[in-house]
Amino acid sequence: MKNLALIYLAFALIVVTMPFVADAVIDKSDAFTVSVRFSDGVTEEIGIEEYVLRVLAAREGDITALEAKKAFAVAARSVGMYFATFGCKHSDFDCCDSGDCCIELASVAGASESTQNAVSETAGLYLETDNAPALALFTLCASSGTVQSDEFDYLVSVDSNVRCERHVTEIDFTDGEILDIFPEARDDMKFYAVYGESNKLSFAIVGGKQIDGAVISTALGLKSKEITITPTENGIKAISYGVGHGMGLDLCNSERLALDGVYYKKILEIYFPRLNLKGN
Repeated sequence: MKNLALIYLAFALIVVTMPFVADAVIDKSDAFTVSVRFSDGVTEEIGIEEYVLRVLAAREGDITALEAKKAFAVAARSVGMYFATFGCKHSDFDCCDSGDCCIELASVAGASESTQNAVSETAGLYLETDNAPALALFTLCASSGTVQSDEFDYLVSVDSNVRCERHVTEIDFTDGEILDIFPEARDDMKFYAVYGESNKLSFAIVGGKQIDGAVISTALGLKSKEITITPTENGIKAISYGVGHGMGLDLCNSERLALDGVYYKKILEIYFPRLNLKGN
């Protein structure tokens, strides 16, 4: 009877404590806070572990492997600490919750159990350089590989060895649509593309004018700079591989590495070889 009572008590404790797992993760964040301006206009000071939970919750479903999520959690914590230390693009608060400006954040209620575990098991760990938090950026999918940053020398290029076919965007444009986007192409409809690291479009010559690859990607509504442009009978076909700026931790390739048995600290070493892992 006594054993049955103990089993019942243990089960009751599991049932009672499960809804508070996210709260328990957040409670570890008292030592470091980030001021965030949310989309509703409210600015709130939140703990760094809540910040990390919100970052990972925004990408819930994009990555599922625990070791990939752990690597992501460490990178996100580093970014949050960097914002709190050096700021992002704002003067009245550290960062906002927009992915188009700073880093996208979601509600902690959307964080799965594995996401909560990833944050909890890496709590306090971050990447640093020169005794300060590093802007350990991440991108959803860098496809053929990441590219080096001109501003932060610790964001190096990493070849993924295979072009990712998971995130592909394909759009057809007529000659008329191209002229609406690039009026300079009126005298020459050909795109003379110049590629740099990891198959990313460095720039293209359009109608005799040099246009940056990022500008072309945005103008064509594509999701990355890894672009192929081929002529069609009535215009061009533009295909992009990957999603995001292509710097830092490649979440998509991290998932593949984790599924192959690579530990999260090794994933971080691959993408951030010039940074040091610090914390608990």
